[in-house]
Amino acid sequence: MLAQVLGDIFDSLLENQERIIALMGSQKVDGETIKPIGEYLTEQDAKKLLERGTTWFWNMRTKGKLGFSKIGNKIFYKKSDIEGLLHANHKE
Repeated sequence: MLAQVLGDIFDSLLENQERIIALMGSQKVDGETIKPIGEYLTEQDAKKLLERGTTWFWNMRTKGKLGFSKIGNKIFYKKSDIEGLLHANHKE
């Protein structure tokens, strides 16, 4: 009996842990969930995070200020590249 109760508690803890890990990998912006693909964000998600438009991202790519990957017609940015751009433009 006790073993069953402890097993149920353990299972519940594991389920909650999995949900927390999944939530840590995502972020809500304006009520929409942004889920990065590993180290990468889609341009759509990056635009929501930085509140910038397509032209701004195009300018950053063409000026060589923001690295990117392109698969088909979809563009992806490394989170670390976006953070680096923010740090490079930080003013005290």
